[in-house]
Amino acid sequence: METQADLDNQIYQIIAKMLRVKAENLRPETRLREDLGADSLDLTEVVMELEVHFGLNLNTREVHISTVAEVVSYMKDSLAARDQAEQDPGPQANV
Repeated sequence: METQADLDNQIYQIIAKMLRVKAENLRPETRLREDLGADSLDLTEVVMELEVHFGLNLNTREVHISTVAEVVSYMKDSLAARDQAEQDPGPQANV
């Protein structure tokens, strides 16, 4: 079973890899653009890598993500929503 620390570590590793920084230098308050110099393309690549790694289809158009903590929070929420949807497939049609 995956712990929250494991999940956080995976997200940190992906951010670090995609933005070419050391994961141990990332902090929750680290700003992706200002502190790490990420541009729009970099952020798109981070999101794409997170989607592939976690098997998600993320809709980030309406989400404001500027810090590492916001990425982690968004990913946890997205994973929880996916897990909930898998457990509760919705009403079944009567046949």
